[in-house]
Amino acid sequence: MGGYDGDFFDAVEFCSLGDAQRYYSDDIDLDYLDETGKTVLMIAAYYGHVDVIRWLLEKGAQKDIVGPTGERAVDIAQAQGHNKAARLLRTP
Repeated sequence: MGGYDGDFFDAVEFCSLGDAQRYYSDDIDLDYLDETGKTVLMIAAYYGHVDVIRWLLEKGAQKDIVGPTGERAVDIAQAQGHNKAARLLRTP
């Protein structure tokens, strides 16, 4: 697998599902930790982007990766008050 793609990470951050899908390729590692120690799923969780989270999970993003502060994506969503995103990240 590859690693980081700035355009892809930006699309996830700014909740552009269409752009994320357009920039996505098999060369991108969905579980790549960026310079802040976050995966794209953690970034989407921080902003509560439910559609992006759902798509990332369908693509195989791992939801139990722990970031540098000991938080998983579900913890990040919950801390930001994004209950719908947190519920989605809790489902098996």
